[in-house]
Amino acid sequence: MSRRLAIGLAFVLGLAAALALVVFLSLRRLDPEALGRRVVAEAEASLGIRLDAAEARLEPLGGLRLRSVTVRGATPAGQLEGSLGSLVLKPRWWPLLTGRVVIADVLLESPRLEVRQRSAPERGAETTRERRAPGAKRGPSRDAPEESGRWRFEVQRAELSDGLFLLLGADGEQELRLEGLSVELADLSLEPAAGPTGLAGFSGRGRLAADSLVLNSRRFEALSGRLEVAQDRLVARELGLTTREGRFVVRELEILDSRPPWRWRAEVDGDPLEIGRMIGGGEATGSLHLEVEARGTEAVGRRGSGALTLDAGSLPAAPWVLRVAELLGRPELVGSAYEETRVEFTLE
Repeated sequence: MSRRLAIGLAFVLGLAAALALVVFLSLRRLDPEALGRRVVAEAEASLGIRLDAAEARLEPLGGLRLRSVTVRGATPAGQLEGSLGSLVLKPRWWPLLTGRVVIADVLLESPRLEVRQRSAPERGAETTRERRAPGAKRGPSRDAPEESGRWRFEVQRAELSDGLFLLLGADGEQELRLEGLSVELADLSLEPAAGPTGLAGFSGRGRLAADSLVLNSRRFEALSGRLEVAQDRLVARELGLTTREGRFVVRELEILDSRPPWRWRAEVDGDPLEIGRMIGGGEATGSLHLEVEARGTEAVGRRGSGALTLDAGSLPAAPWVLRVAELLGRPELVGSAYEETRVEFTLE
C-alpha cells in the first residue's frame, strides 16, 4: 500500500514538474516589452487615458509586472495625473500553453493619483464637444501590436494597495484626500465605452478601506466597508469611519453622477457619540441618524432629515452652559439632571 502511495505521489510530482517546465518555456517565448506595450494599449483603449511604463518584466509566478508607471489624461471627474509603483497582471496559465494570453487578475501597487476638476466653462465646453460627436469611441494613443487573436482580457479580480488619491477643485485647492487606500474588486466587467465617459462599461463589487480621509478640512480615520461600481454609479455600504466625536457608519452612500458636481445621497448612523465635543463642552453622549441628499464635497443644496438622541445626564460646567445660566440668572442649571431627549430635524 505504501509503495503504491509512493508511486502515485511520484507521478503527481513529476506531472507538476512537467507542467511547470512547459509554463516556464512558454513564458520564455513571450517578449515582456511586447506584452507591456499590449497591456498599455488595451488599458488606453478601455479607459481613455495615457499610460507609460519604464520597465516590463515577466515573472514565472508573479505574472507581468510593469514598473514606474505614469498615468495622465482627461476623465469625467477632471484632469488625471499620477503614477503607480507597479502594475501587475496575472495571466491564466492553461491558455499560455496554447499560446494565448488571458489576463485574470490585476494588482495596482502604491498608486499616487490626483484629479483636478474642470471649471464650469471648461465643463460646458466639453459637453458641447460631446454633443457634436456623440458616437466617438476612445482608443489607444499608440498602435497596438497585431496580436489580438492571442490576447484576451477577462479580468475577474482587481486589487489596489497603499494608495493615495487627491481630488482638487478647479482652483487647485484640495477637496478630498484618501491615504493608505486599498480596494479589492471582484466580478469585474469592463467594456470600452462609447463617448467620453471612459468607465461607463465598468462594474464590480468588493471592499474599500483607507487609513484616513480628509474631506475639505474635516478628518476621518479607519475607513472600511463594501463597495459596488456599476455604469458610472458608485455605492458604498456599511462604511465605517472614526472621528473625534465617535464612530459613524454610513449605511449607504450612493454617488449618482460620473462627473462633478456629483449628486449623492447617504444614510448615516453615529452611535455612540460624544455629544459634548459637538456642542462645545461636557461629557454628554448620544446618537445620530441622518438621511441626506446633496451635491459635491461642500454638500451644496443639501436636504434631508434625521434625529439626534441625547442620553440622560447632567448639564456640565461648559462655557455655553455657564453663559446660559448667567443670562437666565439661574446658576443652579449647572449640574442639573436631564432625561434622555430625542430631537428630530429636517435639512433644507
